[in-house]
Amino acid sequence: MSEIQKRSDAAPVPSARKRPNPLKQLPKEWRPVVSFFWMANSHLLKDPLALVTRLRFWMDEREGIGLTLEELKPILARLLQPAALARFEFHGQLLAALAEAVAEIPAERRKKAKANEPKSQPPSPGEMQSIREIIDQRQARLKEGVA
Repeated sequence: MSEIQKRSDAAPVPSARKRPNPLKQLPKEWRPVVSFFWMANSHLLKDPLALVTRLRFWMDEREGIGLTLEELKPILARLLQPAALARFEFHGQLLAALAEAVAEIPAERRKKAKANEPKSQPPSPGEMQSIREIIDQRQARLKEGVA
């Protein structure tokens, strides 16, 4: 250590230790997909920290939306298409487009759930007859009460 570094008023020496990789904060199966997306957009996203932070929030089922890898893959594929990439000049535009696409997921889930619900069947002719009888009986009681 030099004499300058030993002085208490000297500027701190940068640490040789590297920062931890933010991609390691994601589940293992997510890393290759997110890493590829980040590398393809490295001209905009200098550091994966912003991307990883957003993904971790969206993955959280309590605070986020419970984003799954199966839901994320088509979104990233859409954003990697040349026409989509051409419209991004700044990292904020890319992250905003990602956020817009992720925000549509709850509506898509509701649509899928509604499509998977069994459709209500119209009443059978026998049931229609009993419904008609009930209605006729109530109408007769109303007429008796009024008359």
